[in-house]
This record gives sequence, structure tokens and C-alpha cells, in this order.
Amino acid sequence: MSLIDGMISECSSETSRLAGELLELQGRWSETEAMLTAVKYSHSVKVSKLEVAIGELERDLGKAASSLLKEKKARKAKSSEVRRLQRQIEGDARLASRGIREAKDALRSEFQARLVKISAVLGSLECIRNRDLALAMIEGEMAVVQSFQNETPPTLKAEEARLSGCKGDLAVVDGDFDLILADLKSAFFLLTCSGGPEGKDQVLGESGGDAAPGLDEATALRAPSVVPVAQPKGRKRKFTKGGDGESSQQGDSSIASGLRGKFMSLIDGMISECGSETSRLADSHSVEVSKLEVAIGELERDLGKTASSLLKEKRARKAKYSEVRRLQRQIEGDAGLASRGIREAKDALRSDFQARLSKISAFLGSLECIRNRDLALATIEGGMAVVQSFQSETPPALEAEEARLSGCKRDLAVVDGDFDLILADLKSACFLPMCSEGPEGKDPVLGEGGGDAAPGLNEVTGEEGA
Repeated sequence: MSLIDGMISECSSETSRLAGELLELQGRWSETEAMLTAVKYSHSVKVSKLEVAIGELERDLGKAASSLLKEKKARKAKSSEVRRLQRQIEGDARLASRGIREAKDALRSEFQARLVKISAVLGSLECIRNRDLALAMIEGEMAVVQSFQNETPPTLKAEEARLSGCKGDLAVVDGDFDLILADLKSAFFLLTCSGGPEGKDQVLGESGGDAAPGLDEATALRAPSVVPVAQPKGRKRKFTKGGDGESSQQGDSSIASGLRGKFMSLIDGMISECGSETSRLADSHSVEVSKLEVAIGELERDLGKTASSLLKEKRARKAKYSEVRRLQRQIEGDAGLASRGIREAKDALRSDFQARLSKISAFLGSLECIRNRDLALATIEGGMAVVQSFQSETPPALEAEEARLSGCKRDLAVVDGDFDLILADLKSACFLPMCSEGPEGKDPVLGEGGGDAAPGLNEVTGEEGA
């Protein structure tokens, strides 16, 4: 009985010791499970935060890409508008040049028509001048004949000397009517004249823009530190050996020790496996978090590049808007400049033509002086011709000579026209009105349609009679 009681007592103490070890192993198992749960929860929280950040970055990137696309379309539209306005400006410049050239050609044609009319009047003036010279010569002859019919007629030599003296006095007046008339006609004809680099993106630049700062810097997220699971230490179990125990008692102790070792090894293996799973999960979680952080970094870089490109596109679009407004103002200003250019070109041409007409008017003044001299000379020449005829061997009778001269005078009287009136009208035609068109579009010389001469010239020239 004492042996049985000893065995029972020893078994109870062994059971108590095993229960304590089991409780200790249960505590370690609970700690390992709690650590695994904490690792899973920490990973889940961090992954959720990273996924939320990735979603926000993707939304921001989508918005930025959409805005960038709109800005590119707007910039392209403004670029097309700029090119269209530039082509319009070039076309307007060509039209302005052509308008100036056409206006000058039209004004030159109008002036040439005026000069042609004046030149035609000069032809009539030449005919009338020849008639006046013939009449002056006849008047001189008749004056000499009448002087010889007086009660105290002069002698032929005295009359000849008087006429020679008058002729010498008139000879000092220089000039030739025909030469001046030829110069005038030559002055009536105007000259005709019609007067991104390769490898560099335009938006992102050469390197594609600067990357945005990393997500780690913005969120300060770090991978959770994994607490290493304490591996169970090998237990040193004491096996008591009875010095004087019985063989049956030693056999029972060996069986109990073997069962206890197997049980403890099983529990230690489960704890080790749980610790390994915890380490594996921590490593896989770290790898997954690293991948997510890399993806976030790439998204941030893409977002930074897109934001940089968007900023450049906005600046380019604003520059295009400014260019469009500048070109529109230039077009509005060029419209006024074109009208002013045409007006200035016409005024300059009008000034040149007025200078030409002033020169012609000065020639007409000289022509009048020379014509008066030629009339006086013709009168003297006629008188000298009569004196010379009376000095011949068979002088004519005074009555017969007077009758002959009267008949010649009547023959010349049929040629109509007045030199002084025509000359006055020519001088008035040598002054242009202040604007390119006369009152109500009627030119004072060319008439309303620009092709008919003014009434004054035709009335005084008597071209039909000439």
C-alpha cells in the first residue's frame, strides 16, 4: 500500500508539474496568436490607407489628364486661330498694297485723261495762234497802207527805218513758241507704273518634367516593425532516478517521461509554426506594402509630370490668347492704316501732279508773253512787206492793196476762237481740287464721267470751226 501511495503521490506531483507547464505553453500560444492578429490588423490598416491614397492619386491623375487634354485642345484651337489671323493679316497687307496700287493707277489714269484733254486744247491753241499771227501781219500791212493814205504820208525809207527799229526792240524778248509748245505736249504724258526641338516634348520639356515628392515624404508612412517571435527555448527536464526504486516504478517513470516529451514537443512545434507564420506574414506584408508604396511613388511622379505639363499648357494657352488679342487689334488697326495709306498715296500722287500742272501753268505764262511778242513782230513784218512792195519797180496801188488785205482779213475771220480765253481756261485747269474727286464726283476739267472736257474749253476753242 505504501508503494501504491508513493506511486500515486509521485503521479500527482508529476501531473501538477505538467499542468503548470501546459498553462505556460497556453500563455505563449496566446501571445503568439495575439501577435499574429496584431500583424494582420496593422497590415490591413496600412494597406487600406495606401489603397485609399492610391485611389485619390488615380482620381487626381485622371482629373489632371482630363484638364491637360482640354488645355491642349484649347491651345491647338488658339494656335489655329493665330495662324488664321496671321494669314488674314498677310492677305490684308497684300490687299492694302493692291488697293494703293489700284488707287494710284486709277488716279494716274484720271490725271492722264486730264492731260490728254489739255493737250488737245493746246492743238486748238496752236491753230488760233497761227490765225492770230496772220491777222496781225494783215493788220500791220493795212496800218502802213492807211498811213500812206494820210494827208502827210511818211516816206518809205522813214517808215522802213521805224519798223526796223521796232523789230530790233522786240528781238530782245527771247523764246520760241513752237519749242515751248512741244515741251508742254511732252509734259502731258505720265510714266505708267503700278507700284519642340527633337527629343523634347513641347509640354513636358526634355526630361518629361520633375517628379512630385514621394508619398513617404507626404504621409510619413513606414512599414511596421515586426516584433520577432521569441522561439521557445529548449527545456531542461529533470528526470529523477530513484536510487533504490523498484523496476516497475522505473518502467512507469520512463513511460510517463516519454509521453510528456512527446506532448511538449508537439506544443513547441505548434508554437514554432505559429511564430514562423507570423514572420512569413510580416515579410509578405512588408513586400506588399513596398509594392504599394512604389505604385504610389509612380503615381505621384506621373501626377507631378501631368501637373507640370498642365501648367505649361495653361501658360501656352494664355500666351496664345494674348497673341490672338494682339493680332485682332493689329487687324483693326491695319484696316485704318490701309485706308490712310491709300489716302496718303493718292495725296502724294496728287501733289506730284499738281507740281507738274504748276510747271505747265508757268509754261503757259511764258507762252502768252511769246505769243504777244510774235503778234507784234507779225504786225511789223506785215508793215515791212508793204513798204518793200511799194519800193519795187511796179508798186501796187493803195486802193488795190487795201482791198486785197481786207479780203484776206475776211477769209481769216471765219476761224473761230479766242487765244486769251483758251489760255485762261488752260491755266484754271492746271489747279486740282482739294480732294481726289470734285463736287459730287465731277471733275472740273474732265466732266462728270471723266471723259468729256469741261464746257468752257470746248466753247472757246471752236474745234469744229478749226
